Amino acid sequence: MEISEDLPESINRWFGENIRAVSLPIDLFVLNHKNKPVLIKAHHDLISKLIAFKINFIITSQNNEDVSEYRDYLCYIFSKQPKVFNIFAFGIVNFL
Repeated sequence: MEISEDLPESINRWFGENIRAVSLPIDLFVLNHKNKPVLIKAHHDLISKLIAFKINFIITSQNNEDVSEYRDYLCYIFSKQPKVFNIFAFGIVNFL
């Protein structure tokens, strides 16, 4: 599946499909105040939801540009996701 600039209203129905990989063109990224590539909030939220499904992300470039900064941003999004153990063990953790 390739993510485009305009997300359809029915994007949530894709969460029921068996998606193996998502292609992210570097055109989706914008530069922040530190001149680093980031995604707009709608795309950031979508990627955050897709991470839970263990989907592979492919960053594509037309001109064979270096995609390391884009990869670093995706790694940042991954690092901000709650750990699976923390989600399921929240109610049973011993706080002694």
